[in-house]
Amino acid sequence: MKNLVLIFTYFALFISCKKEQNSAEKNITSDIIKIDTITVEDKDQVIFISPTISYLDSIKASYKNIDDFYTMADDANFYIAEARNYILKNNIDTYNIQNNKVLKIGNKTIKISQYKPWTLILYQKGNQPKNIYPVDIEKELPNYYSIHENTFNSIESILQEHNLNPTNILYKNEFNIHKDDSKDYVLIIQNNDKKSILLIKQKNGKYSLNLKNDEALPCEECGNGAESFYDYKIENGLLSFSSSFKSNETIYQMNFQFKNDSSFILNHVEIHKSKIGESSEEKIVLDKNKFGLIKIEDFNYSNFLSKYVI
Repeated sequence: MKNLVLIFTYFALFISCKKEQNSAEKNITSDIIKIDTITVEDKDQVIFISPTISYLDSIKASYKNIDDFYTMADDANFYIAEARNYILKNNIDTYNIQNNKVLKIGNKTIKISQYKPWTLILYQKGNQPKNIYPVDIEKELPNYYSIHENTFNSIESILQEHNLNPTNILYKNEFNIHKDDSKDYVLIIQNNDKKSILLIKQKNGKYSLNLKNDEALPCEECGNGAESFYDYKIENGLLSFSSSFKSNETIYQMNFQFKNDSSFILNHVEIHKSKIGESSEEKIVLDKNKFGLIKIEDFNYSNFLSKYVI
């Protein structure tokens, strides 16, 4: 009988402890939900999904070459930054959230872990949220928010009017050619076997094609002698690019620089010549005193090489 009482007592204590444990677990779960659930204002906004440190560590561990991981992360951050700039230009708010959270917005509760990090969620009150990649922002944002007077759409329609495919854009830079309040764009687009440079200008809120040159840029497919086209950039009022090619055992590496003066005008060309297998090189610098006034719309890469380089 004594043993039976002891067994019953132990059983009662076990049940009591179990109830307390279950109660504690419920409280912990409740606390986790409160911590992980984030409530934001019910308004038009784009949600940026960022990875947690543990997620980054797991991704990093999957790479055999750590440099490849950092290259991937840099690329992701670049496209995220580009997307954010585009969104803010369209006066839409943004919000950052990690991929281990739950988002409560309006009458919707969204489990963020169902989406990949470095992606975006487009949200509009009364509309179904949409998850997209940052590279698609200029296509998806206007459609989702019904932004009709949109820069990208205007440029897209202009390209289509001139039988150019907007998906073939290689580079797109906002650049104020006249240094006023307008937003002009310099584009490089793959046009069949050529690389074309375009200037799309804004006037009275509307965009138009100001210039198109199919002969200005070096490219392997064009048959203009170039083996490569690289280091293209626009900054500090300068448009520049580099190219290289080989002729008669001589390697030519050239840096072209155009300066903005109500048009891009060829300002400076630096040429490095070296013989194959030799470490020494010859440097030649050309300026407007040598080649005169050449605008980007009149520049012909092949003709320039044959006249001033080879």
